Amino acid sequence: MFDFKDQVVIVTGSGSKRGIGRGIANMFAEAGAQVIIADMNE
Repeated sequence: MFDFKDQVVIVTGSGSKRGIGRGIANMFAEAGAQVIIADMNE
């Protein structure tokens, strides 16, 4: 779909085991991005 190789993406609200934030983080990772996740929960 998209090529995010050599890109850094910050996704907030992606700490839960299920949810849209985690899905988006996984999608960016599969597209080749370096993903930084941040959430209030571990």
